[in-house]
Amino acid sequence: ACLTADEKHLYYTGQTDKERYEKGVKFEHEMLATQTKLLNNLATVDLTDEAIDLAQKHANMTVLAQLLMERIWGARKTIQDLQGALGTTDADLNAVQDAIANFEEIIEVTEARREASMLQFGYFFADAMYDHFIKHKHAHDLLLEGVRHPKEVTKYFRDHPEYAKLAWINEIKAEKNSDQAAKDLIQQSIERETDLWSKKVQLSIGKLVRPAGKNYSQVGGLLVPDAGAL
Repeated sequence: ACLTADEKHLYYTGQTDKERYEKGVKFEHEMLATQTKLLNNLATVDLTDEAIDLAQKHANMTVLAQLLMERIWGARKTIQDLQGALGTTDADLNAVQDAIANFEEIIEVTEARREASMLQFGYFFADAMYDHFIKHKHAHDLLLEGVRHPKEVTKYFRDHPEYAKLAWINEIKAEKNSDQAAKDLIQQSIERETDLWSKKVQLSIGKLVRPAGKNYSQVGGLLVPDAGAL
């Protein structure tokens, strides 16, 4: 019998035989790559709404997060450009204000869609969205997310210790956890930072934000409190 792509994926990944299971995982990656390409192609021919609907239907978090955030960021940039045009003498004030209102509505509707995706998919969606923030250098937006979705942002940073340079800010701002913030920075300075000046700065800030009287030592690759001084 002919199986759909989803049925074939479920069949293989449900197998206990290692070879068949691995075949299923490989097929899943290939299917996701093809799906991602097709959905992005839709967006390039001005069918972004349809692409978003399909990404949501097939739970393609990478594309869903990408399309939603690109629409929001694009609308913000257009509003900035339009606001700049208000200062020129030949600008049609009413036309520009109407255009700004239109893009503000686009942002509002898309933000609502983004929040609905968070409710529907939870951390599965948040993880893909925050990856997109990092990839496109929107660290500020990611830190602001810590106010709206502190649990998801904190989990993301703790799952990705390589982003300790941002994580410590979230620990202080969203979690009020100066102990973890200090650990993040000190661990980063010791294990990942290669630039000597940056290493010293991170270590200094880590010592400044740590709770009074608390020191850390490395034990088994981890920072353990009150076991020595750095």
